[in-house]
Amino acid sequence: MENKVDGPRAFFVAACACMVQFTIFGVMNSFSVFSDSMSHDDSLGNPSQTQSSFGNSVGVGLAPVFGLVAGTLADRFGPRILQIISVISIFGALWLSASFASNVLTLVLLFSVPAGVASGLMLSPGAAATSSYFKKRRTLGTGICFCGGGIGSCIMPSLAGTWATSVGWRTSFKYLSCFSALGIVAASFVRFYQPDEVELLAESEETIESEASSPVSSRRASPSELFHHVIRTPRFIAHFTSFALFTWAFYGILYAVVPYTSSMGKSGTVYAEVDTITTERASTLMTFFGVSQIVGSLSMGFIADRFGNKNTHAFCNLLGAFSCLAFAFSRTYAQFAGILVVVGFATAGVFPTVPAMIASTYSGPNVGTLIGIVFFAATFGGFAAPPMISAVASAHNGNYSYGWIMVSLAQTASAFICYVAVEE
Repeated sequence: MENKVDGPRAFFVAACACMVQFTIFGVMNSFSVFSDSMSHDDSLGNPSQTQSSFGNSVGVGLAPVFGLVAGTLADRFGPRILQIISVISIFGALWLSASFASNVLTLVLLFSVPAGVASGLMLSPGAAATSSYFKKRRTLGTGICFCGGGIGSCIMPSLAGTWATSVGWRTSFKYLSCFSALGIVAASFVRFYQPDEVELLAESEETIESEASSPVSSRRASPSELFHHVIRTPRFIAHFTSFALFTWAFYGILYAVVPYTSSMGKSGTVYAEVDTITTERASTLMTFFGVSQIVGSLSMGFIADRFGNKNTHAFCNLLGAFSCLAFAFSRTYAQFAGILVVVGFATAGVFPTVPAMIASTYSGPNVGTLIGIVFFAATFGGFAAPPMISAVASAHNGNYSYGWIMVSLAQTASAFICYVAVEE
């Protein structure tokens, strides 16, 4: 396969990174489907939905912490070994928690921690590796990479909903672990681009020119150099803050969709008089979300390469904000499905623009580290969003409207900060 920038191998590596994301994000995006099954599990202590949500939020929140280290490790040792370890970690998370979890604490330790390792070691190295193969089509390439979450959301939650009803969450976790075989094969092909002799000569000439302007663009920089020349700058702080707000909204959406829609017709909630939507049927809504994420990642990645990453980022965030606000006023399966098509499309459009903007601005041997630092901002959303939305809903008789308003405001703020403070 020809090894050229923007060539066939570039798209092959992007597809492999996509499959690794599918394996890991598919599992993590399915977790809330099992909240009802867990709440009726005597061997787990019958946790409330708010308590079981920590099994998801801790793993999602820990992922950027490990991702912060993963970016640096990828710059030094390459992304392939990290991708393989990430798939092994999600396999272990599923089997350990299914076999030995006896309460919420052990669920967090056995599922959330290794799942956080899996997601953290996978995300920034995969994005950095993919970005290294592209120049003119960089956002399209990262869009292909980030399709994995959409494909996972399209397939795994619907399977999980069926399995949760028929065999319970423990056996379902073991079934989901089978997807790890695909992830291991794909992970073995994810690596940084290796330029040929002509490209190396051109890069050496560019390096001589760039060293005078910035010490972090041409060589691996020390932490203090990265801090002084990049991290403390207003542009980088804007990247970090904008991504923190977006991921709070994104993880809030992932957590709330199934519990919210399955509360329709449930006694003791404000939705008791509405037509019932079962958990099994509610989980199938994630298929609409997943399919639209695939379309969003590809189409908006293609559009961003032509109209700019910042413009695409702002448009997708605002589209998602208005759509999430509509959730508060919806009550039927058809309405939820229609909104999730738009929300999935919009959120998927944001993800590829972030590493693409960073790679374009800070290209060089530190790009994996810098992407990892920005992705570290997702700690805020991962830890905080699920329990916050669940607690607010519980405090208002199961009313999720306040949570959807919070999600909408977070996305609006993310769009504003990026558009105003980030220069392309």
